[in-house]
Amino acid sequence: MSTLALLANLVALLLAMAVRGAAIDAGLLIKAAPGVVLLAASFALRRQGHIRGAEMLAGFSILLLVGIVCSGLSYLVAASDLPLRDAELMAADRYLGLDFSRVLNGFLQLPRLMLVLNYAYASFEYQILLTPLLVLTCARLRAAQFVLAWSLGLTVTVAIFPFVPALGGYLYSGVDRTGVPEVLVAFAWNFGDIFLRAREGTDLLLGADDLTGMVTFPSFHAFVAVLVAWACWPVRMLRWPALTWNALMFFSSIPIGGHYAVDLIAGGLLACAAALAAVKFSVSSRGGRLRLAHEWATRPVSAQAGTISQSASIDTRSPVPSQT
Repeated sequence: MSTLALLANLVALLLAMAVRGAAIDAGLLIKAAPGVVLLAASFALRRQGHIRGAEMLAGFSILLLVGIVCSGLSYLVAASDLPLRDAELMAADRYLGLDFSRVLNGFLQLPRLMLVLNYAYASFEYQILLTPLLVLTCARLRAAQFVLAWSLGLTVTVAIFPFVPALGGYLYSGVDRTGVPEVLVAFAWNFGDIFLRAREGTDLLLGADDLTGMVTFPSFHAFVAVLVAWACWPVRMLRWPALTWNALMFFSSIPIGGHYAVDLIAGGLLACAAALAAVKFSVSSRGGRLRLAHEWATRPVSAQAGTISQSASIDTRSPVPSQT
């Protein structure tokens, strides 16, 4: 299913390129090359019977390729005549009693927490790549579900993005980076130039430098924070560290990423929906095999042995023609 999500996004990217008359820079192809090599290697390992190694390589390749394809697709679909939705997102925050300026000032009063939040926010990409590797060693099914949920969530995020374009709290409010020295990660300001250039629709050469997150609603940092915490939950040694660290990354999206509170809520809900869909799909696709395995595992040992002996008994007698 993750491979199908990758193919669907790739087809959408190619269609968008054909409609817009866009082209791909060589740097983008070089960046995608490792993912293609890993995917090919996973198919080769699977054919040789190395299932666990194949699953690991396939997971990494899909994480890389879906991210690259969806980033390129988001750049192309950003060219829209729809107005920026920052005013509506800010109004939604105020309705919830979470005005961006007041929430930000509350965080800025805690400099030590802000330092930790900078590191938590910057751990986004590392967690995406390390989570399936760590989980795969103890919970292979959850690792596969994580990759599928990531693919589904990113696909939905790119589909929503053209209808809710936004600059984020810092850029929309005109807050200069020098005014918040506590924020060490400059992403909330740096993405603005690429985003506005993409909205103009004049630069149609997709390069590696254009592969940056441009989505404000829903927050993909919040999405990944919930998804990683969920993926690590079955592994006891990772459960609470992952939950604690990703709670920090979730809330860092406001003071470090310049997101609105409703962005975080939407990202968290999307993660829950994607995780539920991944679990439902994995259970339905493996339903028959899982039921048989459970029934076998819960049978008495003597019954299992009897079944084995019966299945191993082969009637070797063959009719012998009578000789007269």
